[in-house]
Amino acid sequence: PLSATTRGVGELICDALDRGCRSFLVGIGGSATNDAGAGMLAALGFRLLDGKGNPVPDGAAGLEQLRTIDCSGVRPELAGCRFRIACDVRNPLCGPAGASAVYGPQKGASPEMIPRLDAALARFAAVAGELFPGCDPALPGAGAAGGLGFGFAALLGGQLRPGADIVLEETGLDALLEGCDLCVTGEGRFDAQTSMGKAPAAVAALAHARGIPAVALAGS
Repeated sequence: PLSATTRGVGELICDALDRGCRSFLVGIGGSATNDAGAGMLAALGFRLLDGKGNPVPDGAAGLEQLRTIDCSGVRPELAGCRFRIACDVRNPLCGPAGASAVYGPQKGASPEMIPRLDAALARFAAVAGELFPGCDPALPGAGAAGGLGFGFAALLGGQLRPGADIVLEETGLDALLEGCDLCVTGEGRFDAQTSMGKAPAAVAALAHARGIPAVALAGS
């Protein structure tokens, strides 16, 4: 968890930029990283520097040395890009409900390592806040994917939204419901988590708003 990096995400974005893409829909979650998107940002040209002006190493351990961020080499195409981030959790970046405390153990972080990871992310947020005053480590979803949500929102202007809402928009479900008498949805397992932003709950809410009954079929 101290060395894992989101640099690959940034490399994918760079490849898409080279191909002319300017509108991005990025699903975040299930990540093995805990670097608040620092690796991604480095791949996009943000220079994360230590006190001597040298680039810090990738991963949360590198953020412990972070003193400033140089934006002079950032890819200019980013100014014209739109980032929509599909994010189904509402954790902040730091603290007892943050990325490191809640998801760090899933990624192999020991109890001794978690405070160190949390402090590294807090340092990154503090340094970023000096250059980007609007960035908010308490933003719901900032702690998603080891803080990748924060990196997108704070430095790239990404909009964090529930993944189910974005999927329903992209599929045009609201228009498809016009004139329907019944809406059928489903899920592998129907339980308490279904109501926490999962697709069947979003589908049912959309149907309810139109006065259409919704039925859910589930494997269990």
